[in-house]
Amino acid sequence: MFDIAKAAVKGVKEGFEEANIKYKQEELERKRQAAERELEKARAEEAKKREEQVAIIKEKERLAGLSTNEILAEAVMALRGFYTKYEELEDYCKGMCIRIGDLEDDVLELQAKIEELSNNNHKDDNR
Repeated sequence: MFDIAKAAVKGVKEGFEEANIKYKQEELERKRQAAERELEKARAEEAKKREEQVAIIKEKERLAGLSTNEILAEAVMALRGFYTKYEELEDYCKGMCIRIGDLEDDVLELQAKIEELSNNNHKDDNR
């Protein structure tokens, strides 16, 4: 009888060890997959940055070949573009301020309703 119990304990122990090993393998596999996803992201980001570098070098070479008047014209166009972008951002920020104000009002209104319901619930409990 002692041998049967000993064998049962051994079987349970082996089962736990196998389950533990399997769990560790699965955990390591999940970590490996996550690391591979991060590696792919990093490679894609690196490729994108290299493309940006190449585009900057090409633009630099293009500008180096321009005359003074052409460079001034490019500068004016760039400033106009920056100014337009600035105006767009300014309008966007104004819109966001209005939206934030509306959301804050909504939150306050909801808080008031919650407090009202809570107070009504407490009045009902006291009856």
